[in-house]
Amino acid sequence: MDFPCFYLPMPKHCRRFRDIFTSEKIFNTVFLLIIGLGYLMALLDFIAAIKAHTANLGSSIDDILIMYHGSTN
Repeated sequence: MDFPCFYLPMPKHCRRFRDIFTSEKIFNTVFLLIIGLGYLMALLDFIAAIKAHTANLGSSIDDILIMYHGSTN
């Protein structure tokens, strides 16, 4: 039966973040920051696109359906 690394004593093939080289830490940190920034930009674009179609600041499920599917009326 295989268990994840955190249930067993630390094998050699599992490395913790504190055990990796500084260059790898910088690379991983920058990668996560770029992914997070991309997610934030996509979320802001989504909110701006919905706001352009509706007069309200917030959005509802109906607003999203109208924007992506069209009005059913």
